[in-house]
Amino acid sequence: ENLGRHEDLMHCVCPKGFTGLRCDIQVEECKGDGGEDDAFYCYNGSKCAKEILEDGSKHHYCDCDHANSAEVSYAGKFCQYRSTSFCDPVKGMKEALAFCVNYGVCPQTKHETCHCPPGFVGHQCEERGFEKPPCSLQCQNGGTCRTGTKDYGHIGDKFDLPFHQKSHLNFEHCSCPEGWTGVDCSSPMEICGDMQHICTHGSTCVEKSQGVYECDCSAATIKSKAIAGLYCEHDVKAQDMCTKGNAEDSSRDAHSFCVNGGTCVGIVSPKDPHPGCLCSDGFEGPHCEFKTTALQARPGTFSGGEPETTEKSRKAAILFTFMVIIIGCIAFVAVLAVRKYGKDEREMDTGANNGDVFDAEGRPYNSSTMQHVESTEEDGELADVELI
Repeated sequence: ENLGRHEDLMHCVCPKGFTGLRCDIQVEECKGDGGEDDAFYCYNGSKCAKEILEDGSKHHYCDCDHANSAEVSYAGKFCQYRSTSFCDPVKGMKEALAFCVNYGVCPQTKHETCHCPPGFVGHQCEERGFEKPPCSLQCQNGGTCRTGTKDYGHIGDKFDLPFHQKSHLNFEHCSCPEGWTGVDCSSPMEICGDMQHICTHGSTCVEKSQGVYECDCSAATIKSKAIAGLYCEHDVKAQDMCTKGNAEDSSRDAHSFCVNGGTCVGIVSPKDPHPGCLCSDGFEGPHCEFKTTALQARPGTFSGGEPETTEKSRKAAILFTFMVIIIGCIAFVAVLAVRKYGKDEREMDTGANNGDVFDAEGRPYNSSTMQHVESTEEDGELADVELI
C-alpha cells in the first residue's frame, strides 16, 4: 500500500512517511530534545509538536489529537496504542481524552484515570510499567499530582492562555479542583456566565452587556505585580514598568506597563496617565496585552493613545475624498464626450436626409447637379440661393 515495493516476497520497502508490514502506518519524524541522534517517530497520523517547559526549555512530543477520529483514538509516547474502550466524559473532561488503551477500564469518578491492567500505567494506560512513577510536583489548593496529558477540558480548547502551553518534564501535572488552573493549580480562575469568558489570577468578571463579559484586573496579583490582558493572564515584571521608582511602590491604578516584549513610549510618575507602548509584532492594546487578529501589528506599532490613530484616520479620509473627486471628474468628462458624439451623429444624419453632400473641404454642393451651393446670411435671415 501507499507506493511501497514488495521485494523477494519478504517485506515492503516503504516511502517516506509510512511504515509497517504493508506500509499502512503513517509516521512523522520528530526531532528529539537531544538533537538528530535523539529523533523518534510519531505514528498513526499524529504530529510532532513542541512545548515550553517551566524552565523555558523546549520539549518535543507526539500530538495524538491529529491521529484521532470518531471511530478510533490513539495514546502513548508515540501515539502507538489504539483505543480499546471509550468512556463517558466526566464533568470538565475533554471528549477527545475519554478513552482507554491496552484494555484499561474507564473511570467512574471525577479526576480519576483509567484503571490499568498489570504492566501499564498512565492517564489512559498508555505507558508501560508495573508501578506508577512518582509524581514530584507540589500541587496547591487541593490539586492532585498526576502523570500524562494535562486535560484543561473545554476551557483549554476555548481560551488561549499562556500557562496552558506549559508543562513539566515527563508530563507531570496537577489535576485541579474547580476555581483553580495551571500546571500546579496555583492560578485562581473565575468562569463568567455560561463559560462566555474567564478571568484568571484573582481577577473578577464584569458583565458589560447581556452575555458579554470582561475582566477587572485591579484585584488580580502575582507576587504583588500588576496584571494585564484579556483574561488578566499577563504578569508585569519590573523592567516592563513605565513609572519612575520601584515597580512595587508604583500605584497599581496607574497601570503604566508593557508586556509581550513591548517597550514604554515614555517614563512617567505613578500618578500620570499611561504613556502607551511600542508593541512587538503580533501584539496590540494599551499594554500590548492582546494578540492581533485580522491585522498583524508591525514592529514599533504605537498602542495606548489616540494621536497615531487620529492621524491615520485623517490621512485615510483625505485620500478617500481625493479619489472620489478624481472619479467624479473622469465620469463628468466621459458624459460630455458621449453627448457630443451623439450630437454630431444626429447632425450628420440630418444633413444626409436633406440631400446635402459635402466636398473634401466641407463645402456643400447639390447632389443632382453636382455643383456647389452658395448661400449668404444677413442679420440672421436666409438669403435666396441662385443655382448657376
